[in-house]
Amino acid sequence: MVTVPMLMGRLRGRTLPAGKDENGRPLFSMGRWGLAVNALAVVYGLAMAINLGLPRAEVYDPTNIGWYLHYLPLLTLGLTGGIGLVAFGVKRTAYLAAIGEPAPVHAHHDLVGMHGLTVEEGA
Repeated sequence: MVTVPMLMGRLRGRTLPAGKDENGRPLFSMGRWGLAVNALAVVYGLAMAINLGLPRAEVYDPTNIGWYLHYLPLLTLGLTGGIGLVAFGVKRTAYLAAIGEPAPVHAHHDLVGMHGLTVEEGA
């Protein structure tokens, strides 16, 4: 869903660049209504994904051929989301560079310092 990243950007204070379209007219903007409409779009998209993903025999398997047809929408949604997360994880640096954001710097932790563990001197 493209509405979720747009909403995240709006909540972080990122604004769309001003400019003109190919005909020289100003780009469309919803102004102060943009955040509310964007939030409604995210809620609607999530509700529709859940609605379409609910396993219903009368919709996805009317002849009762197999159990897997009941859950095919959920499996497809999960598989698509999983592939998207893996692709984003692999291409995250290139994606962030393309949209003009710096890639996050991750601190490396040594094994001893993880989870608040400490080593006493002389032990």
